[in-house]
Parts: sequence; C-alpha cells; structure tokens
Amino acid sequence: MTDFNTLIELGVDYPQFIRQGNDEQIQHLLREQAKTERVGFLSDELKGEIERLDGSYTLLVAAEMWCPDCLRNVPAFQALCRLAPDIKMSIITRDQATVLFQQQFGVERVKIPFAAILDAELNPLGTFIERPQSVLNGDEDTLSSYKQGERLADTVEDIVAVIQQHRQS
Repeated sequence: MTDFNTLIELGVDYPQFIRQGNDEQIQHLLREQAKTERVGFLSDELKGEIERLDGSYTLLVAAEMWCPDCLRNVPAFQALCRLAPDIKMSIITRDQATVLFQQQFGVERVKIPFAAILDAELNPLGTFIERPQSVLNGDEDTLSSYKQGERLADTVEDIVAVIQQHRQS
C-alpha cells in the first residue's frame, strides 16, 4: 500500500512543479508568488505565530498546474515554507494522491490543491482543501478578492492554525 512517505518521495519540489506548466500557467503562478514576496504580505502577528512554530512538518500537496486554485495557493504554501524552514513541501498529482487521501481523510473526491499537513512522524494533523476557510465561508466579494489573489495570506493562516491546534492538543 502507498503511504505518505512513498508519496513524499514521488513528489517534486516547488521549482520542479513550476517547470511542469506551460508559459501562461508559469506566468500566472509567478504573479501570485510575487504577491507573497511583498512587504506586508503577512501581518506581523501571523509572522510571529510562524516564528513560534516548533517541530518539523511536511505539506504533502496534490496539485496540478492547470488548476487556478493551485496557481493561487501553491505559492502561498511555498511562502510558508520559506518563512518556516522546518516545514517542507512535496507536490504530487491528484492521481498519485487519490487512493491514500480518500482512505486517510474520508473524502469522496480529492479537490485540489489538497495539502495534507503532516507532523515529523508523518502523522496527519489536518488538511487544506482547495481554498482558505475565509473564502469557503465568505460571500461573493470574498470570493472575488480571492480570485484576484488578495487572500493568499489566509491560506498561510489556515495551515498555521492546523499546526497550532495540533501543538495545543
């Protein structure tokens, strides 16, 4: 049976993921990435929370370059990994993830991006699926701002919240 470790080893890193796209996809992803590199991308409070994270974590991300939600959120995942060197990311295809993610997380369909947030022993702590909670629970204006790439910090915040919740339990 395929396990998390096997999928992590099959996965690619962020630069390899970028190279999988066509010119238009790569440019879209790089525009979103540039937003994550701007001063003020994350609040000082969220930066502080990231700095206080301890332990090692892995984001096992099912993503595809053709997916607009992936082009938005994978750069935000990478921004978190850049700020927290003890968080690693491995990116796999939806097809590679489907069986294990369905079994482990009880989902019928693997929506992408789907980030399995794993602790140092590769135990699942939680997930990020498709869009940040603020967007899933928000109104049309929230969705519109998300589609403009204005909610990438919310993606980082959701993953940090999963890790913090684990540390408190």
